Amino acid sequence: MFSVRDLRLPTAFTVIGASLFAISMGVQLTRFALAEMATGDEAPGNRLATWTHTPGIAVLARRHVISELGEAAGANERLAATAELLSRAPLDSGAWAMLATMRFASGAPMEKGVSALAMSNLTGPNEGRIMAARAVLALPLWRILSPAGRRWAVRDLVGGWAEVSEARHTVLRLSLGQQTAQTREEIRAALLLAGNGAGPIAAALGLGAALRDPASGGVGRGAAPGSIGTGGTR
Repeated sequence: MFSVRDLRLPTAFTVIGASLFAISMGVQLTRFALAEMATGDEAPGNRLATWTHTPGIAVLARRHVISELGEAAGANERLAATAELLSRAPLDSGAWAMLATMRFASGAPMEKGVSALAMSNLTGPNEGRIMAARAVLALPLWRILSPAGRRWAVRDLVGGWAEVSEARHTVLRLSLGQQTAQTREEIRAALLLAGNGAGPIAAALGLGAALRDPASGGVGRGAAPGSIGTGGTR
């Protein structure tokens, strides 16, 4: 039978080890912060190369590299940096959304961009800022989205609406304005059926005023309820 005295030494070593680990991580983070703030002509990927493989800091360093690359870097370089980040953090929903953006911008097959959006939705379905980013990308692709894809695109738009900037409002209005009348009506009907104040969102996007009667729970004129979930434009 062990006494309390017998446990003191192992407990002391455990506490000392945990403290040393915390101190070590603090020192590493401080050094990374100094490297992050450093300025110069050296590319961020080179300046932070040491940190992109450091346990506990690698994901943070890779995110910073991507943010610093910006539009000046080539599409392939940014795609590679994002893929490296996802290899370290496969559950990073923001990185999946970034990958989708880059795939669309680089002219990759549309299916690849949509699959990255689906992974973002799977790994972070309720993060407002990321929901907004996904909605802006997905809604104009309504005609090629699966029924499930359409559902999460609408849910993202409603759930992330507060995070959608005025500039993105304009982008969405212009993009939806170029869709066919049937596609616009399908999106509008899906929004109105979503409830939760989605009517004003439809109106803000130029899809018409909210005609749904909250008391009856029905859909007003032109809502085309039969078009929901059809999986495509007939």
